[in-house]
Amino acid sequence: MSRSLMMAVTFVFSIGVIQSTSFAEKWSKGGERDYHNKSIEKKLFKKIHLIFLNQDELGVTDEQLEKIKELKTTLKKTVIKKDAEIDVIKVDIESSLHKDKINIEAVNKLIDQKYEAKKSKSKQMVASLAKLKEILSKEQFDKMKNMFHKKMREGSHGRHESMPEGSHGKRKVIPEGSHHK
Repeated sequence: MSRSLMMAVTFVFSIGVIQSTSFAEKWSKGGERDYHNKSIEKKLFKKIHLIFLNQDELGVTDEQLEKIKELKTTLKKTVIKKDAEIDVIKVDIESSLHKDKINIEAVNKLIDQKYEAKKSKSKQMVASLAKLKEILSKEQFDKMKNMFHKKMREGSHGRHESMPEGSHGKRKVIPEGSHHK
């Protein structure tokens, strides 16, 4: 192979690597692709957080805010309980697999329990999202949804980055622990 051909191949390869790295970096910084990979749970908690941050702009009443706080508290408890249940089942599965003789029927039953718990958790997230839609008016929810998608496209996941100007108003107090995980 001639020297100039080798240099050309190396150059093309280098450009390809640089472009793919640039593309990957763009999407890994909270872009649209990252949004689609988030769980229902993370999306829901981010939406609730966004409501707290933008309650005046969304026109959220004190009554609505109270209902959303209750929903969030219930939701957090559910997540903690279901995650613990799933973790305990995982430990039981691992323990069963380390035995000299594996009881396939028992392990399969544990696997079914694990996925039933995950399924139950997902269904509760969907029910909570439906409840959030009931609490907010259609206009408020649509406006929040647009804000949410805009934040996800911009990659503004940080607590302070997503705070609107003038967020020092008396109603802009973010409840303790409202920034989930």
